[in-house]
Amino acid sequence: MNFPQTEDIRNRLLVARLPSLPQTLLKLLALCQSDDAGLADVAKLIASEPGLTARVLAVAHSAAYRRSDKQLDLLQAASTLGMDLIKVLVISESVFQTFHGFTHAGSIDLRSFWKHSLAVAVIAKALAQHQNDVQPEEAYLAGLLHDVGRLALLAAAPQLCQPVFMLAEDDQLCELEQARLKISHTEAGAWLAGQWRLSNQMVEAVLYHHAEQARLPSTEPLTRLVHLAHRLAALEETLPDDFEYTHELSRDALGEIVTSAAERVVQTARDLGIDISVSASTPVAAGTDPVQTQLTEEMRNRALLADLPHTLAEQSSTRAALAVMRHQAGILLQLDDAMVLLFDDDGQTLSLAAGDDRHPLASSLSPMLSAHPLMTACAHSGKVTFSSRSDGQDGALLDAMQADHLACIPLGAGRSAVGMLVAAVPAALLDHLRHQTTLLQAFGNHAGAALARRRQADLDHQAHMANVRKEQQLSVKKLAHEVNNPISVIKNYLHVIDDKLHRQEPVRTELSRLGQEISRVGHIVEEFSDLGQATTLSPVDLSQVVPELVQLLLESRFFPASINIQCDLPAQNLWVQGSTDMIKQVLLNLIKNARECLPEGGQIAIHGGTPVNHAGSSYTRLLVSDNGPGLSADLQARLFEPVHSSKTGDYRGLGLSIVHDLVKKMGGHVRVHSSTDGTRFEILLPGAAPAQTAR
Repeated sequence: MNFPQTEDIRNRLLVARLPSLPQTLLKLLALCQSDDAGLADVAKLIASEPGLTARVLAVAHSAAYRRSDKQLDLLQAASTLGMDLIKVLVISESVFQTFHGFTHAGSIDLRSFWKHSLAVAVIAKALAQHQNDVQPEEAYLAGLLHDVGRLALLAAAPQLCQPVFMLAEDDQLCELEQARLKISHTEAGAWLAGQWRLSNQMVEAVLYHHAEQARLPSTEPLTRLVHLAHRLAALEETLPDDFEYTHELSRDALGEIVTSAAERVVQTARDLGIDISVSASTPVAAGTDPVQTQLTEEMRNRALLADLPHTLAEQSSTRAALAVMRHQAGILLQLDDAMVLLFDDDGQTLSLAAGDDRHPLASSLSPMLSAHPLMTACAHSGKVTFSSRSDGQDGALLDAMQADHLACIPLGAGRSAVGMLVAAVPAALLDHLRHQTTLLQAFGNHAGAALARRRQADLDHQAHMANVRKEQQLSVKKLAHEVNNPISVIKNYLHVIDDKLHRQEPVRTELSRLGQEISRVGHIVEEFSDLGQATTLSPVDLSQVVPELVQLLLESRFFPASINIQCDLPAQNLWVQGSTDMIKQVLLNLIKNARECLPEGGQIAIHGGTPVNHAGSSYTRLLVSDNGPGLSADLQARLFEPVHSSKTGDYRGLGLSIVHDLVKKMGGHVRVHSSTDGTRFEILLPGAAPAQTAR
């Protein structure tokens, strides 16, 4: 069998639909680092996530923790469980939601994987509680995530990785992965941790948890701790006499940690509703346990639902959000053939907002809600509604969808519904979906709320652009006056100068003012030179545009000798959808910003060109970085806000708000990452076909 090259697997990782870490988890980690954070702050954070709220309340009311028959609210439940257990629950629930977001995670038995991950997490936390250089929450999270590379590889290349995934977690695993895949799960996991913007210490801990003992002295404390926890998790209940370690704890203390870990793992799994009943050394075929299969499916659904609002909200337009929503309905609900209708302002008229070529008759449907019994019932009840051809109703709707059964899902709750999703339901799926109305309803509520925010953002943008156009029209009217008036002033100065010269009087003041007025006219003309011109987006080759701009700046001596700039892009064509002028303006502003961050000199690098999959769409990454002292957290938070600069000189900047606006206009995304080692701007631009084939 021909195994893939390393680059092949790495490319598969780049384009695979890998999940992101929940924002709730990242916010909790930030709270854990704050000395002022209390139980009320953590409870407030949990309250923002319905799934976590339900989990905490369920555990607090369980037989193991319940102190009375009184029903507890969230803060009371958090007080009952205590801060330590609350943190464990939030971290664990968030991570296991993420685990189930991996493609193919639901098609393979994960019980031994969960058991091992929980064991390493529990032991890592216990080790951290005996030392001061690692936070217990950080150690617990690193333990849960240390094997995430195995899931990443499984998602990227399921057929190749599934046999390897079933192998035991021992010292030979990485060698076997290298032989078959040309990449180990430790490398894949470290790459993914970096993509998630986790700390360098966390990335290193994932990368070296299988490393040899000799490699450890030069690593971070978290790495050494996770490495030891990984080894201890493989033991039974006692330390062998030849067990080698460099940790400061005694052998008896380590033995006690291992002994008590097994009980804590079982308790944590029970609290989370995770089945770890299978021994880590006993592979079990997927699907042999109906309860486990159902649990896996529910966890997968919960993870996808939790990520749905964020995925829709980050789309560049309502149209893009609708396309993603229909795609998610196919993944989550198995409703691959669906169309979306949105309410007009009167709440009674519907407009077809999203469909495809499978619905040729959809455009001829009556826009009135009352013309379609299925949608009327759905709108009035606010609940998922079904219809079949045997009912003798909704003939036009069934014909439009070319289906015998339909499901209608309200998008939003009650009067806040913005529309509905109508989907063709295969006969074999009808009974199953009728028992999944809670899931369908939750999907509609999440999607509707996010869609309402996305539509409002579009309306706000349209209003903003209308104001911009109005201001431009007023500015154009002022242009003639702004230019002609100083010309008259210039003529007056010339007359005065001519008169004084004849009388042999000093004219220095008049000449200075004349120069200022001429300069002002030049700035006015320059400012309005491109007023009102619309920019058409088209395929642009980054491998040509970027080096040309850098070369121009070098030739114009834009950079002092103390600053070195490097441009490293692949030689092949890098086609993106955008505008040459917009891209040059974005780069110019970022390069100006980098130059100002290096008053004593330094390095500016422009590189990238790698393909990126973001929210289901393909982008090309472009990076502009410097090795300056970095930006403060306050400045980073306000970086893309409009600013009024008082700087003067040939290279005065416009502020970085223009970068954010231009990238958004091209349908892209921009992010900034800054530390004491420097600042990096990451620009994602939509991929495009080469110009000669674009239509």
